[in-house]
Amino acid sequence: MREAARFEIQMIHIYGSLKGEISTFHEDQITIGREHTCSVKFPPDEQGVSRTHATIQREGNQFRLVDNSKYGTFVNGKLAGEGTFLRSGDVLEIGPGGPKISFHAETVEGAAAEPIPGPAPPVPQQTRPEPPVQAVYEEPVRVPPLSTPPPQPIAPPPPKPVLKPEKAAVPLVIQFGPSIRSYSELPVVIGSDANADFVLQFPGVSGRHLQLFYSRGAYWVKNLTGVNIVTVNHEKIDTQVALKPFDEIECCPGGPTFRFIGEGRLVEVEQDQAASSSAQHASSSASAASVQPEKEEGGFFSKFVKGFKK
Repeated sequence: MREAARFEIQMIHIYGSLKGEISTFHEDQITIGREHTCSVKFPPDEQGVSRTHATIQREGNQFRLVDNSKYGTFVNGKLAGEGTFLRSGDVLEIGPGGPKISFHAETVEGAAAEPIPGPAPPVPQQTRPEPPVQAVYEEPVRVPPLSTPPPQPIAPPPPKPVLKPEKAAVPLVIQFGPSIRSYSELPVVIGSDANADFVLQFPGVSGRHLQLFYSRGAYWVKNLTGVNIVTVNHEKIDTQVALKPFDEIECCPGGPTFRFIGEGRLVEVEQDQAASSSAQHASSSASAASVQPEKEEGGFFSKFVKGFKK
């Protein structure tokens, strides 16, 4: 029999001492605070966080936030009151200027139904054996050989279609440093120009650097610079590419790096983490090249191996 559907809760820490951690829960009640028995436990010296700060309680198919602290809990920048219900993508701020958590809930399907046994195969009836048939020899028909047609040239694959970004009413949340910007409509342009939707002042970032849009049920990133300096998972993109959860977008060499964590959410990747990911990627390539045998003097390098995803 199929099991009843259940919920999976993800608490993604985007600011504070637990930044970068992701906690997954299946319980109907999640507690947040500094107490060691809390589901989401912060260090004892976390400023603005009470011992038992808040509780997320499941009520049917909804999740209600109950604030138990003296500092307050904020949802998308607004102070939570009694009867505040959470939605996927909401950002919780634990105390004024305190840690920030992205709340995400989704339904998990139960086990597949057991197959129903089919009817038993019929019992073959016994019949009287047929008399043997005498084989008759026939002269085989000779077919003249066909001439082999000349090989046809293989046509090159058609170019990938370039999608035209159009307006779409889908959410987008961008976290960079302590700031968080939320958008309810795409496309959104990131660049150093003051007229960009998300202004990113950083060396190497052009006025209109990249664009985020939604098409064919997925989020896309488009390179607006005209040169191959924007990378996704360390691979340069000249036009646009669809994003998958945990893809990393590097704006320019040594520049800001964002991680796409799904549901239209981009979080900043610290520079040391981005450098470590690039170093591990290069180390994997060098290791793969060093084990290849040499065919002639000087040897040769193997193909560049794909780096692991952080």
